[in-house]
Amino acid sequence: MKVLLISDYDGTIGDLCIRANLGAIREFVQKGHVLNISTARTYRDIKTVTNCLKIDYQYLTCDNGAVSFDANNRVIKLNAFNKRELEFFNDCLKNNKNCLNITFIDYHGNRYSNNIPNYHLDSITSIQVICNPFYDLSNEFRNIPGYKCDHYCGNIYNIKRAYVNKAYGASNVIDHLAEQDREEYMVYSVGNSYNDLCLLKKYNGYRTPLSSKVLKNNQIKKTKSVHSLINKII
Repeated sequence: MKVLLISDYDGTIGDLCIRANLGAIREFVQKGHVLNISTARTYRDIKTVTNCLKIDYQYLTCDNGAVSFDANNRVIKLNAFNKRELEFFNDCLKNNKNCLNITFIDYHGNRYSNNIPNYHLDSITSIQVICNPFYDLSNEFRNIPGYKCDHYCGNIYNIKRAYVNKAYGASNVIDHLAEQDREEYMVYSVGNSYNDLCLLKKYNGYRTPLSSKVLKNNQIKKTKSVHSLINKII
């Protein structure tokens, strides 16, 4: 049976074992299996990496599940805000004195600061907000159903629809793969961060050694590295 491996990049493929990981990935793909890189990075950021390292993937899922591309860089699924949503959040955030900067980010990674772009309104996948220190923007979103506000680091927050995550991105890739190839696939996933948890719980997941304690606390299985996992599953 063929294998679909859904892998995070930072701290997973791109860890201390990166050379061995890349070698195992090349062999994995050459044998007819499918790699889906799933990352929090924007398309522009991760493409710089995959081009430099010549990673042979079949699917690329960016912005924590918001958009997925095939090997030819064509969008297979895009979850973008609509105009009404953008105007709502723009008004709410601009009227909040604790919000210092608002950045609208499209699915390619283009960034528009403090104003909704007057073109490509159907391409914005996330809203990044820089707030005053010690202010928790996520508290404001507990009363707004259907959306989430993730706290990344320091005073930076990211707004998305509540159901958009890496597991959602994986389901879109699996659906597309089923349309393209009627052969059955065994699905595995591997990651190292709390934002990988939903993916790992749903798709036979493994965590790498330096992973978040959240993954260990949720009893996600451990693998030494991506190349160790590949050797185990093929």
